[in-house]
Amino acid sequence: MRLDNPPTLASELMSLPVTSWKRFARELHDGRIEQICILSNVQGVTCEAEELNQLISEGADALSAKSKKERFDEQGWDLLKASPFYKVLRAYKDVLPDDIPAELPQDKGVQHEIDLVPGTKYCVTRQWPLPREQVKAIDDFFESRRNAGQVRESKSPHSAPTFCVKKPQGGWRVVHAYNKLNDATVPAQTPIPRKDVIIDSMTSSTIFSTLDLRDGFYQILMRESDIPLTAVRTPSGMLWEWLVMPQGLKNVPATFNRCVTHLLRSVRDFAPSYFDDVFIHSRAVNEKSDVEMHTEHLRKLLELMRKHKLYANLKKCIFGATEIPVLGCLVGKNGVRPDPGKVRVINEWPTPSNVKELRQFLGLATYLCKYVSNYAGKIRPLSQLLKKEAAWEWTADCQQAFEAVKQGLTEAPILAVADQDRPFHVVEYKPGRLNVVADALSRRPDYAVQEADANAVGVVRTTTPSSSLLDDVKAAYAHDADAKQLLEYFSTPSDKSRQKLVKHLRARVHRYRVHNGLLLYSAVDDNADRIVVPDDHELKLKITYEYHDAPTSGHPGREKTYLLLTRDFYWSHQYKWVRKYVRACELSMSTADHPQTDGQTERVNRVLVDTMKSYAHSFHQWSDCLPMAEFAINNSLLP
Repeated sequence: MRLDNPPTLASELMSLPVTSWKRFARELHDGRIEQICILSNVQGVTCEAEELNQLISEGADALSAKSKKERFDEQGWDLLKASPFYKVLRAYKDVLPDDIPAELPQDKGVQHEIDLVPGTKYCVTRQWPLPREQVKAIDDFFESRRNAGQVRESKSPHSAPTFCVKKPQGGWRVVHAYNKLNDATVPAQTPIPRKDVIIDSMTSSTIFSTLDLRDGFYQILMRESDIPLTAVRTPSGMLWEWLVMPQGLKNVPATFNRCVTHLLRSVRDFAPSYFDDVFIHSRAVNEKSDVEMHTEHLRKLLELMRKHKLYANLKKCIFGATEIPVLGCLVGKNGVRPDPGKVRVINEWPTPSNVKELRQFLGLATYLCKYVSNYAGKIRPLSQLLKKEAAWEWTADCQQAFEAVKQGLTEAPILAVADQDRPFHVVEYKPGRLNVVADALSRRPDYAVQEADANAVGVVRTTTPSSSLLDDVKAAYAHDADAKQLLEYFSTPSDKSRQKLVKHLRARVHRYRVHNGLLLYSAVDDNADRIVVPDDHELKLKITYEYHDAPTSGHPGREKTYLLLTRDFYWSHQYKWVRKYVRACELSMSTADHPQTDGQTERVNRVLVDTMKSYAHSFHQWSDCLPMAEFAINNSLLP
């Protein structure tokens, strides 16, 4: 088609007709294409060399007489010239080589170890015949590895067969069948990086890159004593053993991940890794822009890779993008969204005809379930078909649920990445069956409502601290050295004033803040703001009395008193203080007679009786004290 004015809007670009790479190459070869217009965003240039390589492999004869490799070398780096990271990448071209140096790698501090199950003898499997083409590919492969010093001829009593697997872009991949050896190998308990942790580390980042480590397995040495276990046969009658970590062994991915994590530990804050994938993310910091920070991060990572002789595959790298693929999702500056490729597969999924096909569909859909609102509720009709005794019957409800999951993923929102620097609020679900005491009392509001005598009841305890109590706390700040330092710092916060704080306050100053003249402290585990109480013995006694001895408190035990107190207030060694206070309380420590029961006494009555002992001196006072006891029980926290 002819374009007089190239499109400038995304909607105009999407309305253009689409052609295939093969047709483009054929028309270019026939001379029917006179001019090519390339549209790109210079600020966000990415290097997706896989697409370029696919174009070359499908129309090499039509496009150029050059080899595929030469064509990529020329256009791959040319595409990066417009990128602001071109200079730093060219400076570390040895980390992005065309061919990895043919040599035995250096010891990186991590070696692959094979620990056999006790009692294992020899792991031997006979070699089966292969086509001549594969035999030649295997012999050429081992000859190149022998020249690189990565394999040597062996006399090991162990052996595994070798075969080939066709690569998607042509050629053969050499594979070893270590089945018997793997069955006799003790599994390694190496932790795998969590996807959610990697994505959460990219909070507020605006520019991204990815690196794909190349031939990583062959960059790790074998433990010397385990080299004979790696012996492999070839159809031509040779027996080789590996000096480096071969593919196909059990625990190999775990060793590789442990090695990469160990070597790149110093840059994991901005370059987390997942096996052979490294994700670099940056944002503007202080006076440096995101591009400047990303350039610095790339330089640090590439320098570390050069030091440890790790290499990346330029064909699979992306530099300076606003969005990158991360383990089945696309992560960008706006958040996380599902991979369109996976969503497309789900949308094109045919209606399942048996349980096996349904499990396959749900397995992929569940991987992306967080993008679908009320996912568990929508697939409930489908989950019923997976039950052991359920008969297969695809009903209208099942079809509706099937389509609802597809539609939910098609309309999947972009999820914001959690900001780890902000406080989190956790809402805990507590089933009604666990609220036995509160529910039982609330179901019987049949007490006689009477006006209580203020002199007999004492101070009424509310769910929040009284204003007079808070005024006492503010007044006590003037006599506490730590409180005065913190209040002075928050009045004019700066790095200079922070250095004046004592050491134990300076280390935790980020957990304090000031609100209405009160110092608030946020703990590590709950992030709930609590009022800081200065080191005043009389004030602590007064506060603890309100949460333990007051009529609306009910003289709870040590654990419940502590939970009630820490809901609003904080001071050092708070639990130790509460323990001593409760031990000194005669009502809390006293016990009544314990007659034998039939073992079926209701838990509600037991808790109620224990609480009423703190209020009533005789059974005649129960009706008057019961409302206060109910309030105390409902207001208490379970330890």
